[in-house]
This record gives sequence, structure tokens and C-alpha cells, in this order.
Amino acid sequence: MKKLLIIFSFMLFYFPLLKAQEKTERKQFPYSNRFSIQTGLLQDILLNGQNIVLTYTTQRLVVDWSHGNSLDFNSGHHFKNNEGYNTQRLDVKMPWTTGPSIGYRITPFFNVRAEFKAHRNKLMYENTNTSIVSYTTYTVGLGAFYSWYPFRKKNNWLDGICIEPVIRFWPTVGSSLTDNYHYENKLTGERERIEPYKLGWLANINIGYTFGGR
Repeated sequence: MKKLLIIFSFMLFYFPLLKAQEKTERKQFPYSNRFSIQTGLLQDILLNGQNIVLTYTTQRLVVDWSHGNSLDFNSGHHFKNNEGYNTQRLDVKMPWTTGPSIGYRITPFFNVRAEFKAHRNKLMYENTNTSIVSYTTYTVGLGAFYSWYPFRKKNNWLDGICIEPVIRFWPTVGSSLTDNYHYENKLTGERERIEPYKLGWLANINIGYTFGGR
């Protein structure tokens, strides 16, 4: 009788744990506890540069580090949202842009992230390599990411291929550029003032691979 009570008590304790574990496993998001590597088409194609993103995803948490280099925002480009840069006939290049993000998976394939970035800006006269000034801007923004795995139902290496549309808002929160920076513009013949370059809204598509599958 005593043994039966012990077995019955064990079952009362153990079976709820099994049920809870099964419930947790059913709710487990795919591609959890996985590393990914990606590149952005915006940087690679439109800005003639390179970009790499390393991401680690848990059940809910997303952490990444993004680094871009040799990005070219030419003076006629629609990314130039400082009107003064156009009238002063300036080109903007970013030798590097880098920083981490941390986010939360709202659904298995949609997450939002807080992004902390530093961007090195190099201003030059348009269509020349004549540098005027270099400085660093700092942004703290938000990003919305949707991860699409077109082959996720495959039981082979193809299930790690990921296409990720991204929408970001990166407001500038600081800059190393001296306040009221002025210079003599050789093209306009005027004494001009430069403000820190602003990125604002950005859209991108990341292409990459998640290691380990679902």
C-alpha cells in the first residue's frame, strides 16, 4: 500500500510536468537558438558598398550586430534628406556604419528591434575625391523585420535560406560635427554651413542563411 501511494504521488507530480513540457514544445517558435548571417541588398546594390549582419535568435529574443562599409550616398540620390547637401553640391560617403540591435519576436517570423548605430560620414565636392570634413553621427532607432523562409518545410539544408524585408526609422541623436560648422565652398563660392547628415526612414531586404534549420 505504501508503495502504491508513492507511485501515485509520483504520477500526480510527474504527469503535470510532462504536460507542461509538451505544451511548451508545441509553442516553441521555429528557428530558435540559431545563428544567422545576412547581407543587405540596399547596401550591396543601391549604395555600392557591403554589409554583413550576424544574428542570434532565441525563443523570443533577437540580438544582432550589423556592419556596413564603403557606402556611397551621391548628391543626386533620393536618400539625401538634407536639402543643403544638394544645394552645396556635396557627395556623402560612409566609410563605415556599425552597431548592435536587440529585439523581440512577436510571432515566429515577425520581430521588432531597438537599434543603436554609429555612422562615419565623409563629405566631398560632388563627383570628386576632395574631402571637406569627416564626422560621426549616432542614431537610436527602431526596426521591423519579417523573416520569410521559402523552403522551411524542406528537410534539408534549404530550410535555412531566409529573405527578410526590413523597415527602419533611424533618428540622429548625436554627432561629432562641430556646432555651426562653416566652410568656404569652392563650387558655390559661398561660405556654407553643414549640418549632420540624417538617415531617417530606410527600407531594405536582407538575404541570408540560418544555421541549424528549424
